[in-house]
Amino acid sequence: MEVKSCTLVIDGRALFPDAPTQRGRKHVTYLMDALKNGFRACILFLVQRIDGKIFSPNYITDEQFGSLLRKAKEAGVEIYAFFSEFTDNEIKFREKIEVDLNPQSK
Repeated sequence: MEVKSCTLVIDGRALFPDAPTQRGRKHVTYLMDALKNGFRACILFLVQRIDGKIFSPNYITDEQFGSLLRKAKEAGVEIYAFFSEFTDNEIKFREKIEVDLNPQSK
């Protein structure tokens, strides 16, 4: 399982990454490899803003990450997004939000 923190929201859409992420692409590739080796593989995006109503990869910032995430989903990697809330020393999961892997227009 890979967990990613998502803090960018534009027009109600939570987007990851907020900068090009070679490391993030590597992590998605590792998940696909784990799946091929018989493991369950999933990626969790913790959206840290309440104004995000839907989650998407940020194709405008890192088109390769978005395309790779779509490929991972097609291969069977599970993709989840949840609102999260930080209180004191805890991260609390709130509601699950929709994941849309389709590219957005520029």
